[in-house]
Amino acid sequence: MDNQKLLERIQKLFKLAEGNENHHEAQSALLTAQKLMVENGIEQSKIERLSIYKTPREVVRENVTKGERLIWWKRNLATIIANNFAVKSYIQRSSVNGGLIFLGLKEDVELAETVYVFAKEAIAYGTSRYVEDFKKNHRNQAYTGHKNDYMQGWLSGLSAQYEEQVEKNNWGLVLVIDSLVISAYEDLELRKGQASSRYTANNQNAMHTGYQHGKAFNGISKRLNYPLP
Repeated sequence: MDNQKLLERIQKLFKLAEGNENHHEAQSALLTAQKLMVENGIEQSKIERLSIYKTPREVVRENVTKGERLIWWKRNLATIIANNFAVKSYIQRSSVNGGLIFLGLKEDVELAETVYVFAKEAIAYGTSRYVEDFKKNHRNQAYTGHKNDYMQGWLSGLSAQYEEQVEKNNWGLVLVIDSLVISAYEDLELRKGQASSRYTANNQNAMHTGYQHGKAFNGISKRLNYPLP
């Protein structure tokens, strides 16, 4: 399968997952995408980064927030996605083109951005449901800290899901970042930013619930059916 056909197939799988009401047919777009990367890379090389590309490598930058506020959880989510799709993420501070940037080979960036958008919608949806339930059961109580606990749990769950996939399937080589991308990232000479602060309530139930939801994320953002506590 050539590079273009591979990308088209991945895009079709995302559309199938999003629009199919049959749960068994709505395969995990996230897992399928990584499976395709492995299957098409392992035939090319077992030493250097497994590559699905037959065209010259092109390093690109893509702003995945496009004017949105750089909320802490979006920054953390971008880092998790970048670490698992062989791209780099960083913050570009500019009044015109500022935002969260994915830097990598063109096809990797396209795939990472698609997964990021799905995951962003999923965590926002899960959080809104959690907050709604919290308000019903804890009237007149501030919920911001509990909401942040849930979101941190969600991100930890997603990260754990990736780690288990990589270990189980021995996908370490797939996640090695291309040397061209590393060089382009180093040329930016970025300064290490300060960790963003946020208020937390240290609600273990909220963190556990978020963890379970994040770990169950499968790329189908519009039909999530999270059981609330």
